[in-house]
Amino acid sequence: MSTAGLAEPHTVRAAVWRGAGQIAIEDWRLPPIGPTDALVRVRRCGLCGSDLHVLDGDVPEFVPPRVLGHEPLGVIEAVGGAVADYEPGDTVTWEPSLPCGSCFYCREGEDGLCEQRVPIVGAFSERTVVPERALYRLPAELPASHGVLTEPLSCALYAHDRAGVHPGDRVAVIGAGTIGLLLIMLARRAGAEQILVSDPNPRKRALAQELGADVVIDPHVERVEKATRHATGGRGVEVAFEAVGAPAAVADALAAPRPGGRVALVGLSSPSASATVPLLGLLRRDLTVHAVWMRKFTFQRAVALLSALPLGKIVSHTVALDEIAEAFALLRSGEAVKVVVEP
Repeated sequence: MSTAGLAEPHTVRAAVWRGAGQIAIEDWRLPPIGPTDALVRVRRCGLCGSDLHVLDGDVPEFVPPRVLGHEPLGVIEAVGGAVADYEPGDTVTWEPSLPCGSCFYCREGEDGLCEQRVPIVGAFSERTVVPERALYRLPAELPASHGVLTEPLSCALYAHDRAGVHPGDRVAVIGAGTIGLLLIMLARRAGAEQILVSDPNPRKRALAQELGADVVIDPHVERVEKATRHATGGRGVEVAFEAVGAPAAVADALAAPRPGGRVALVGLSSPSASATVPLLGLLRRDLTVHAVWMRKFTFQRAVALLSALPLGKIVSHTVALDEIAEAFALLRSGEAVKVVVEP
């Protein structure tokens, strides 16, 4: 079905963010469907820790009103006349925003740092309009719980690439939320010899072990640095990932590697957060520290990995769109690992 004859623009029910702490189900008018766009019915969309930061007003790039939801899976209902590679009935996921292609950073190949990213209407919505260049086709038989994890997996892949996990490396992951759990899977697949995971939540520690962690640490009970040294013969790990966005977690990640090791800071923090860095200690240990923002050209690889990883184990709760406020509360409480919303 092409867009010809469709009433445009469509009005849909969506979760609209109106400002700090304010989100509600409202009617939202979609943009017109252009010749290179697809109209997609959203089947599922994951709720992310970064959505909490947006809800709280901690992400300056996000200006209300705005439909949230950036971990989507849907089915194409109609396409514009110039869409060449997709058709109605295709199961798809998509990038939640696109680089402009013309700013300084895009021209330097740093699309993740684009100064003028083009947003796509969020997927906490019955339908949305997606440019063809943002779409990725998924196998129809792929579990929906796998498809919604494409976007966070693409971010975890970028962090994994930056840190350079090698076969035989020992790896520490600070934080066993969605990104931390994905990093465990990627490290294990890359041939890590030993994976240590720190998280205060016993449910998440248990899940980390199920997904491949060799050692789990409760940072409220034991110091991560001491536990890491004990587990690695006094030396430390080759690679440490910080996947929380909290100053204490950053300190733990910086303390975990051996001299010559590597650290990737992945967790999204609030604008006011800061961490005290032991400068001489970092210098004497000759650490390499990567600050990781979003992703760079990893979405396609993430799609290719969806069938190879036990992603379904991460989804802990599924709620209806009308229960979006409860979904945010579940995630904030720590009770949930990954909450999925079904419009």
